[in-house]
Amino acid sequence: MITSKQNYEIVSNEEVSEMSIEDILLLDVENKNKLLVQIINQAVNEVNDEECNIEREKYYIRSYSGRGMYGRYCLGLKIPAGKDIVPIIIKMGTTFNLLGDQMTDNMGLGTIIYWPEVEYSLDD
Repeated sequence: MITSKQNYEIVSNEEVSEMSIEDILLLDVENKNKLLVQIINQAVNEVNDEECNIEREKYYIRSYSGRGMYGRYCLGLKIPAGKDIVPIIIKMGTTFNLLGDQMTDNMGLGTIIYWPEVEYSLDD
């Protein structure tokens, strides 16, 4: 079990599935963000494995600096053209709500949904 006093280390998918929303809320912001990135990444991998046969249909996690973020990077989810976020929400369940308020930008051939409060960079 991860507590707010421990440094976060990547935990197994089984350990994540045993954590309650309350357990996640007890984490400090940095560790909570790292865990949420792990959870959404797991959901993206599962959806891509189950539903996406070609590269352009795949969802991607990326860092993103949206409007008004002044160079700060946050968690972003690239949604392919013709798709939506519903499969990811279904995989994440109620944990999805912990990501907080989301914003959307159109990227021409797809959309990016991003969470300004969830810090994330390529180094994470």
